[in-house]
Amino acid sequence: MLNGPGVHGSFQADNGLTALVWGTVPWTDREGTWHQGDRPECLWDEDPSDKMNRSAGARVEAGYRWVDIPGGGSYPLVMWLRCP
Repeated sequence: MLNGPGVHGSFQADNGLTALVWGTVPWTDREGTWHQGDRPECLWDEDPSDKMNRSAGARVEAGYRWVDIPGGGSYPLVMWLRCP
């Protein structure tokens, strides 16, 4: 789920992990074409002109990594998405 064009949102894995998603995350469409800088097509609303969330139930494949925070701690960050 993204919160609007170019802003971040969240990804929740099947195992319950929630990770941050930047609005410009690299993604692959259904045909395997790589995209960068535009919103993943599988996260568009029914009316893509409104630029809002599709739904909390949109399923994607995502790759993420843990990012260390200066001073301690870390958080998961989505590095790429693949639309089904």
